[in-house]
Amino acid sequence: MLLPLIRRGQADEVFRTDAPAEWHQTMIMALIHAGSGELSAGRVPEDRVDAALVATVLDAVLARPSHQA
Repeated sequence: MLLPLIRRGQADEVFRTDAPAEWHQTMIMALIHAGSGELSAGRVPEDRVDAALVATVLDAVLARPSHQA
């Protein structure tokens, strides 16, 4: 599902390469599920859950010199 996008991002050196694409996909899906759970539990306001999820995912997957393999 997300693997082609993640692999392209890694090939273009936009996404981190120190973890396999499959790891990134699993992590993203887990964060989506966690965000949904937090929203359902009322711990994250509906108007902030999307921004929180996007910020967390981007911080986790975007390449930075200190994260390069």
